Amino acid sequence: MKIGVSFHDTFPPTPAYIGRILQISDGTKRDIRTISDLTGIPQGESTGKAKPHLVYAMLMGFLEEDQSTLTRLGALVRSEDSNCSEELTQWIMHSHLTSANGAEMWHYLYRELASRNNGIMSDDYYSVQLQNKFGAKVNTRVVKSCYINGLTAIDYLEDKDGISIRKQHVQREFLYLYAYELLKEWDIVFPGKKEITSEEMNQMHCDMCFGLGSSEWFSVLEMLASKAIIRLNRQLVPFTIIRTANTSDIIPKLYSLLI
Repeated sequence: MKIGVSFHDTFPPTPAYIGRILQISDGTKRDIRTISDLTGIPQGESTGKAKPHLVYAMLMGFLEEDQSTLTRLGALVRSEDSNCSEELTQWIMHSHLTSANGAEMWHYLYRELASRNNGIMSDDYYSVQLQNKFGAKVNTRVVKSCYINGLTAIDYLEDKDGISIRKQHVQREFLYLYAYELLKEWDIVFPGKKEITSEEMNQMHCDMCFGLGSSEWFSVLEMLASKAIIRLNRQLVPFTIIRTANTSDIIPKLYSLLI
């Protein structure tokens, strides 16, 4: 389903609004006015937050393309974190927004441009790059305010001018989150392949998605190998990764290691 670059209408995602949408998503097709009335998300005649949040919920992997039916992931999130306030939930939201089939500006900025610039860019630089790619009229502020005023639980950006992705540490309780991210992107970028090289893996920029360096991401791969989610073939140069699990197998386990 093709989503316009400016689907957000300048509004960053409010996690609680996403949660309200999940609460009413039962497969019933509703117009935006009804969704606004049921959730309390503001929506006027032509602009408002209800419509972009519906699209956000779909791009975050929580709704099917009909924007009224929960995905398996969406049903899990509704059950485990109905307000979408937990750090793990917001990492899931972020990883889908920046995915290869997520929101185009998010993917380009936080995977491609960020990887070329070590996660640090001035406001002028990233704005010009986004406008060169997507058009001079696109609103570039929302891809930053998304993390300053929206997905604040993940503490993704440093509090400074420009874009500076905060360096994160590997968290063992996020093991299945990392597995989900790797396998999800693998499905999109290398569909049908059971084995990829480390160079191909690097094209997915999973490490940058989580604010991890290459050595930290290799530690993640070793963790996943210890759980038989993948196998590492280090006899080859570059080394290869063999998947031994399906993405769908990981979804029920996402919250299982949280205390």
